[in-house]
Amino acid sequence: MKVKVYNKSGKSETTITVADDIFGKKWNDQLMAQAIRVFLANRKPAMANTLGRGEVRGGGRKPWRQKGTGRARVGSNRSPIWRGGGITFGPTLLRNRSLAIPKKMRLGARNIALSQKVTEKMLFAVKGIEKISRKELVTLLEKLDILGKRILLITEKNQTSLIRTARNMVGITVIGRDSLNTYDLLSNHAVLASEDVVKSIK
Repeated sequence: MKVKVYNKSGKSETTITVADDIFGKKWNDQLMAQAIRVFLANRKPAMANTLGRGEVRGGGRKPWRQKGTGRARVGSNRSPIWRGGGITFGPTLLRNRSLAIPKKMRLGARNIALSQKVTEKMLFAVKGIEKISRKELVTLLEKLDILGKRILLITEKNQTSLIRTARNMVGITVIGRDSLNTYDLLSNHAVLASEDVVKSIK
């Protein structure tokens, strides 16, 4: 599998050979849907939290005596059947609602998303992008005809200059190579990375 390498002026210079088992995968609807569902479910924070009968206020004493009143027996006004009482089987922050997917499936879905970008010719390997200025980056995006589109910029930890250049630009999402995931690849129109980063994706 060949991927074109561009210079900072947006001109294609050479090509690099990438692994077919990463950049040459066929689309799989079921796997992609499962990977996206798990990612979105785990990204959503647990916010709903209800109080059980042992957590709500009140209920320190028995509301009325056990016998002789003609009313039903009751031991606490925190009972779930009382208004203002605790909630039975309600959502709590202690419950683990995260979903899991096997590593092989997660990486397989990521590879399919990368392969889709190669098929659409929306994966751009740029030589020397590590030390690009903001003005040069805008010019590059214009030359590649992706200015104004949603762009995923994949970086390494040591590419601090590139991260500072692009992190506040509208429409560009900066992500580390080790954090690359299926959702971000599919939710952006184009993928931009240095030549070394594209070669190092495993």
